[in-house]
Amino acid sequence: LREARVQHLCRDTRGRCYDGLALRARREAAMDAGMTSMMRDLRKDHWSALHEIGDDAPMLFFEIWYTTAHSRVRLSAKSSAVTLISVLEARLLRDGSRDGKEDTFWQLAFLSRCKLELGEDSSRALARMDELWKELGMADTDRLFGVPRHALYAVGSGPWLMLLMRIALMEYLAGLLPRRYPLRWGLADALR
Repeated sequence: LREARVQHLCRDTRGRCYDGLALRARREAAMDAGMTSMMRDLRKDHWSALHEIGDDAPMLFFEIWYTTAHSRVRLSAKSSAVTLISVLEARLLRDGSRDGKEDTFWQLAFLSRCKLELGEDSSRALARMDELWKELGMADTDRLFGVPRHALYAVGSGPWLMLLMRIALMEYLAGLLPRRYPLRWGLADALR
């Protein structure tokens, strides 16, 4: 018996017909090529581009892992994310951030969130975050976010996005690690 090939036809906005399976294969090939190219560029010169970009680089691969349904693409994205996170984490734990201890805390927080979701060990980064949490007085939520709750209305539109991302990150970590990083206020207050 011969197996019939199932076609998944789709149309664009102009009504042209395409084979959905062929489009999916092209998309997956393009994602593989893009991820391979990005990793090659990030590895150059002892990871200099990675260190220049910082924690945004592994986030691209993390988001691909998080959102794609294709298991081979997910595996490749996870592998790249873990590699990049490990390289950045090692440097942060050894040297800290060029921009100071507070930036080191935030970079480790973003990386730890990814490692936790990827099922990777984040104990070294979390231990350093714990030290910085105490050393920098970040148990004071106003200090942690760099703005007192009563002054949230005065935060400019530029810094607002980073503030919201940091608040959401800490609330998310509070869900993953209850009572480790308690907050006195959060997104509900910021969005009031």
